[in-house]
Formats: sequence, C-alpha cells, structure tokens
Amino acid sequence: MRHFPPAPLNQLFGHGQIYLVPIGGIGQSFSPSLLQYYKNKYGLALHVLPSMAIPEWARDEPRKQLVAEEVIEAMRRAYPKQASAPDSILIGVTNEDMYIADLDWKFAPNFRHLPHVAEISTARLNPVFYGEPAAPPIV
Repeated sequence: MRHFPPAPLNQLFGHGQIYLVPIGGIGQSFSPSLLQYYKNKYGLALHVLPSMAIPEWARDEPRKQLVAEEVIEAMRRAYPKQASAPDSILIGVTNEDMYIADLDWKFAPNFRHLPHVAEISTARLNPVFYGEPAAPPIV
C-alpha cells in the first residue's frame, strides 16, 4: 500500500463558505479549538449555524435511526440560502444513528448529496453506543 503525504497548504486553493449545522440532540456546540484548528491548518473559516430540529418524517422509528436522505432534505429546507449557493458547503452533524435508504446498509457514518450538502453521524463513534463507558466529547 502506498502512502501519500497530504498536500501542503500553499497547494490548496478554494473559495466559498463552509457551514456546520448541529442536528437534533447533539447537545453540544462545536469546540472553538476544533474550529481554530481547521482555520490554522487549512485556512478554513467554519461557520456554525443554529441547531436544527429533526422532523418526525426524517426518522425511521422501527429502526431507531435517521434516514440520511430525509435529514439532507430537512437541512435544505432549514437553510435554503446556504444549501443552494454554489460556493457554499453545508455539513450537518448529529449524534443519532442513521442509514441511507437507497442502499442496503445497516448504518452510515456519513452521507453526501450533490457536491455541497453532507451530514455526519457520530453515533457509532461513541463507545456508549456499544455498551461501553462514555468518552469525553470531541467536537
């Protein structure tokens, strides 16, 4: 297996805005040190939008999971300006488990829709999900 070093900052070029959306009961804001890390390392200014409630139609109660495609749609409705701007990236973060309805997967840690809307689930990164003791928050 070949390993490639990451590109140096002076070789990275981008434009636009990156928006983070806390989704549902994430229960915490994004750590200022995490936001500062990405600003220092990559020159990225991450903007945190207000938390978004999860609509009931985005939940699959029998599975006890969120439906990834529906959460994306809810984000697009909650933040239409950011979701439709071609120079914006909208990333939702939730601590609830999710799956992609169009795939035969039991769960999905992340999902991307089109080039600039995505979501991340931290549910299975938490040891409590597996019956282990809680770990300190990391975001």
